[in-house]
Amino acid sequence: MRSRALVRSGPCLLLGAMLLVAAMPASAQSVNEGNITGTVSVATGEVLPGATITITSAALVSGTRTAVSGSGGRFVFMSLPSGRYDLTASMQGLKTTTETGIVLERGATVDVPVRMEIGQFGETVTVTSATPIVDTRSSTVDTTFDAQLIAKVPTGRNPFYDLALTAPGMSAVGAEQSWLPSPSAYGSANSQNITLVNGVDTTNPRGSAWGSLVSVNYNTVEEVKVLSLGAQAEYGNYSGAAIDVITKSGGNEFHGDVAYYTQVGDAADNSTTDFGGWLQSDPDLEITWEPISNDEISLTLGGPILKDRLWFYVGYGQPESETHAPLRTLPEISKTKLYDGKLTAELGANHRAWLGLHYEDTKAYNGTWGNGWDASMVYDSETTNFSPQFQYQWVVSPKDILGFKYLAFESDQNPYTSGETGHPGYINWWKWLPVRDMGTNGDFPYIEGQKSNRQTVQADFSHYADNFLGEHDLKFGVQYTKAEGNYLGGYFQGYANFAYPYPWWPYGPAQDWWWNGPESWQWGTDENPVFPMYNRKVETNPYLTVRKSDSTGVFADDTWVINDRFTVNLGLRYDHSTAGYGTGKIYVISTSGIPARGARVTVRGRVSSAAQVLGRSIGTAIHAESQKIRR
Repeated sequence: MRSRALVRSGPCLLLGAMLLVAAMPASAQSVNEGNITGTVSVATGEVLPGATITITSAALVSGTRTAVSGSGGRFVFMSLPSGRYDLTASMQGLKTTTETGIVLERGATVDVPVRMEIGQFGETVTVTSATPIVDTRSSTVDTTFDAQLIAKVPTGRNPFYDLALTAPGMSAVGAEQSWLPSPSAYGSANSQNITLVNGVDTTNPRGSAWGSLVSVNYNTVEEVKVLSLGAQAEYGNYSGAAIDVITKSGGNEFHGDVAYYTQVGDAADNSTTDFGGWLQSDPDLEITWEPISNDEISLTLGGPILKDRLWFYVGYGQPESETHAPLRTLPEISKTKLYDGKLTAELGANHRAWLGLHYEDTKAYNGTWGNGWDASMVYDSETTNFSPQFQYQWVVSPKDILGFKYLAFESDQNPYTSGETGHPGYINWWKWLPVRDMGTNGDFPYIEGQKSNRQTVQADFSHYADNFLGEHDLKFGVQYTKAEGNYLGGYFQGYANFAYPYPWWPYGPAQDWWWNGPESWQWGTDENPVFPMYNRKVETNPYLTVRKSDSTGVFADDTWVINDRFTVNLGLRYDHSTAGYGTGKIYVISTSGIPARGARVTVRGRVSSAAQVLGRSIGTAIHAESQKIRR
């Protein structure tokens, strides 16, 4: 099969809306570090070069970092993890000054003016830092949720939707019941968002409106940042919101938790069967989504492997839920296992690294496409997600850092059906409204599975210049992303059965039963409850559509501080992307026989034993003249 490609070249332009373009990588990365800067001076305003500045924080693997103020009294600590810091300034002939409680968020720069007093070297002056309400050095509109706030905000345990909705400017767009679970930012389309976990772009290749393809254990989340406007060029191409999740790390002290969560009571039932006018629902139908059970187990543990050198953090989560879906015979069931691990290291004074791994296995049962379909017409699926993350930094000098990142994820969804009946059920869509469709007497026919992967490598260089027309926090980088957004489709048995009303019926004109009975929810009329149907057999083998893409991006960011009251944020990005169809697969249908009752029918990355069931023709199972379906 010859592949076809789409080539796009231009500075930060996102064009196209087809499914092919949806597979194109966003080349998005998160900014995981911040800076602390400051000026050392005395009460008269004279700056002090040569002062020793030390910061301490539980967020630092080594516990402390040290710098010396330059000729203008300025100092800088680059690439710091978010957290709470204490700063100490000391110099011969002056009192030691300590500033406590400095809060640093990811991507932020906190400027700390240090005022020293004349006195004995051993004397200490302690000042408690006030957390700034606004980061005056950033033009980004963002909201940060730290671990303490996340634990207190009364939302569902979903950082990509429920928590993000509590940020200013975010609004729901009908994402209830996981339908397009991505919010709208300041009125933008939810298809313009990106989701990130530890820097990995986990946005669903099917389309960003479908949210994140990767789940997280809520108890492992350290911080969530929702960026909407004015983000740095390193974040990449998006015009909605970037929902950026960072998981916890270890520490020099052991810490962890064991938690169990459950739902108590039933959801409120405020549904109605009267929608006004002619449209009504059958009053005997249950049309409310009703949670039956919702439980979650979470275990986390972190601590030192080598104190001040190497930390570890591990987490395990097991959320399970069972929900009654409107009009359906069987409840929807979901069982997930989440595994997380992270190593954080400082290898000497100038080398830093961290490695993260995430794996999840989700089993979903009793999915269907129609309300009121037979219990046999359901499908199950198993989805695994694997996401490795690696980052390395070389501190060339106190003002120069080289960095490298490798970020990836792979998602593999495998749907299957029980194969209990041995042939597809008969589907009737002709009444159109959801309460009218019918599927009966067979197995679930449709195959729908996502098989996606994305890999990104990034190299960057950061430099802090404090003597050129003010101060510049510069970062230059190049990113390369390779991705696939593959789709598994077709029919499990190689065909589907669609039932339609027969065009003529001797018991009355068609208009008596074609659209409405006495009530909008009713099949047919009281006088004529029986309908002739004919079957249309549609044949489509299982198939795999392969969509490939790659993208190279180059970016430059500059936070230019002209003076204490004037900061300019500059960013430039250029992306070159290609997308095309790769060589797909069409699975061969065998006609050798029907499986034993209860055998599982599945399609994976090859023609499995389940394909042996495919191919039995039952197109004559319903005859317009003889077979009747009652309401």
